[in-house]
Amino acid sequence: MITKNQLKNVPNTPGCYLWKDDKGFVIYVGKAKKLKNRMMQYLDPKDIQLKTRLLVKQIADFDYMLVKNEMESLILELELIKKYNPKYNIRLKNQRSYPYILFTKEPMFKLELTNEVKKNKKNLKYFGPFPDGYSANKIKKIIESIYPVSKCLNPNSGKPCLNYQMGICPGYCFKEKKDIDIEKITKEIENFFKGNDYQLKKIINKKINIYTEKEMYEQAQELYNLLPILEKYHQKQKILFNDNISRDVLNFYYKDDVLAIVILNIRYGKLISKITEVISIKKLNYQNIENLIEQYLYHYYQKNLIPSILVAPFKTGVLKLINFKKVIIPKQGRLKSILNLAKKEAEELYKQLEIKVNQKENNLKKAQDELAKLLKIDNFTLIELCDISNLGGQNQVGVVVNFLNFQKNSKMYRKYILDEFQNDYQAIYEVTYRHFRQKLIKKEDIPNLYIVDGKYQLDSAKKALKELNLLEKVKVIGLVKDKKHDTGKIIVEKNQEYLIKKNSEIYLLLGGFQDEVHRFAITFYRKKQQNKLFNK
Repeated sequence: MITKNQLKNVPNTPGCYLWKDDKGFVIYVGKAKKLKNRMMQYLDPKDIQLKTRLLVKQIADFDYMLVKNEMESLILELELIKKYNPKYNIRLKNQRSYPYILFTKEPMFKLELTNEVKKNKKNLKYFGPFPDGYSANKIKKIIESIYPVSKCLNPNSGKPCLNYQMGICPGYCFKEKKDIDIEKITKEIENFFKGNDYQLKKIINKKINIYTEKEMYEQAQELYNLLPILEKYHQKQKILFNDNISRDVLNFYYKDDVLAIVILNIRYGKLISKITEVISIKKLNYQNIENLIEQYLYHYYQKNLIPSILVAPFKTGVLKLINFKKVIIPKQGRLKSILNLAKKEAEELYKQLEIKVNQKENNLKKAQDELAKLLKIDNFTLIELCDISNLGGQNQVGVVVNFLNFQKNSKMYRKYILDEFQNDYQAIYEVTYRHFRQKLIKKEDIPNLYIVDGKYQLDSAKKALKELNLLEKVKVIGLVKDKKHDTGKIIVEKNQEYLIKKNSEIYLLLGGFQDEVHRFAITFYRKKQQNKLFNK
C-alpha cells in the first residue's frame, strides 16, 4: 500500500490520477481540481468509506496527468476510463444503444432497423429511439406494407431479387424510381411519427376496399389488423408540447448503493420512449452521484441521437462535451413537472428491482431450507460441482466450479485436462481425486457439498474422496436429469432418490448450478478443441 510520503511531490493543480495494483494494472481513474489534496484523502481513514478502503488496500503504485483546467480533466478522465476500464470505476463498456428506424431516400428509398447512429449525415433520417427492437420492427413493417419502399435482398446486384419476384419489393436496385412522389411519401412518414396517422389510415382503408372488391380477403384482413396496432402506438404517447423540438428529460433515484437512471425521450412534442438503467455501485469508488451520471451520459450519447434540449436536475460539466443546443435545469412550470415525472419513474424502477431482489432472496432461503432438510446438513457456505466434457472421446476435459454463499466464486473455478480417454465414471474419479488432493496440498477450504452429474458418477466421486480420507467431511450428491434433460432427481446416501418438483425453489437453484458447471465445461472443451485445430 502506498504512503503519504510517496505523494508529497504530487502538484496541487487540476488533473487526473490513476491508482495501480501490484501488477501494474490501473484499478481506478479519478479527476480533481487539486490533485495532491484529493489523492491524500484516500489515505485518511476518517474520510473514506468501506468500499474506498478496499480500493486503498490494493493500491501499490500511481500515476497522474496534469491539465489546464477542470473541463480538460473531465475529458481526460472519460478517455482514460474508456481506455483502461478500471474495476473500481463505473463500467459502461457494454453501454446499450437503442433501436432506431433509419429512413434513406438515396440511393435506395428504404427503411431499416439500426442501433448505430451516424451523426451529421444529411441524407439520413432517424426515428426513435424505441425501447426495444420488437416494437421498432412492428412499426417498420406497417410502413413497408403501405408504401413502395425497397426491400432488396442484394441492392448491389443490379438484378431482380426474390422479394421483387414475390411482388413485395419495387425493385429499385435495377429500375428507376418512376411515378413515385418521394417527397410526398417522406412527408407522410414524418407526419406519422409526429403523431398524425390520418393519412396512413386513409391509405390502409383504401387498400382494404380494393382487396375486398377483388375478393382478396386474406390480404384485406392483414391490412385491417394493422389499424389497432397504429391506434395503440399513438395511444401510448403522451402529448407534452405543441412543437417539433426534440427533448430528453433525465432524472435519477439513489438508495442502498443502487443508482436508477431514467431518460424520457420527447420527439415532436410526444413522449415516445423511456430509457432505463440500473447501476450497482456497491464495489465502485466514486466522488459523488453526479460524477457517475456524467460518465453514463457521456457514453450514452456516444451511441444515441443527441436531442436539441436536455432537461436535467443538476448542472454538470460533461454537458459541455455533448452538442446540446440548450440545457435546462427547471425550477417550476411544465418542464419541472416532467422532470419530477422522470424522478418518480426512476424511483419506481428502483422499487421494482427491490421487489425482485427480495423475491430472489426469499426463494433462495426456501431452497436452502429444503436442501438442508433433505441432506441433513446446515452449512452450505461452500458448494462445488464437477462436470466432464468431450465429443467422441476427443479432447476430454473436466472442470470444478465453486459457489461461495450461493454466489459464483469464479476465482476458485478449476480446469483439468484428461490425457487418456476414459468413460464418465473414470473421468469423474480422476478429476475429483486430483482436485481434492490439490486442495489438501495447498490447504484450501474443503466444500460442504460436492455435486456430480449422474447416479453412477456419484459412486466414482465417493471412491476418490474415500481414498483421500475426506468422505466423512464432504457431503456428496448426484443430480439425475429427466427425459427432457431437466434436473429430475437428487441421489443421496445409499443411492436414495428424491424427485424434484419442476419450477420449485430447489429445482431452480440446483438447475442454475448445473447450467453454470455445464457452461464452464463446454467453454473449456471448445477452447481446447480450437487450439488443437489451430496448431494443426
